[in-house]
Amino acid sequence: MADDDDRARYDGPDRRKETEESGPFAGLPQWARVIALVGIPGAIALFLVWVGSQSLPKLEGELIATRMEAEKNRLVVQQQVTQGEQIYRMLQRICSNLAKSDEERGRCFDR
Repeated sequence: MADDDDRARYDGPDRRKETEESGPFAGLPQWARVIALVGIPGAIALFLVWVGSQSLPKLEGELIATRMEAEKNRLVVQQQVTQGEQIYRMLQRICSNLAKSDEERGRCFDR
């Protein structure tokens, strides 16, 4: 009966288990196994993706700051344009008030 148990337990090649230390990558550190698996170009690509993903939060913060600064600048320019238009209208009124004839008043409003 013990002979039947031994034969059932060890019968066939699919019953044999390979250990982790067997195979072409035996004894290599984990990083070397990854490079051997994906290749040098793949390892370089993975490294560049990792470096890029590390800099994304920094770039996002810079982008937000740039957008805020651009919005501030847009508001300042808009205020300057409005102020320039107000000054121009005031100068037109001054010109028309100082003009002595209708012809001179007409020249005040030419652009």
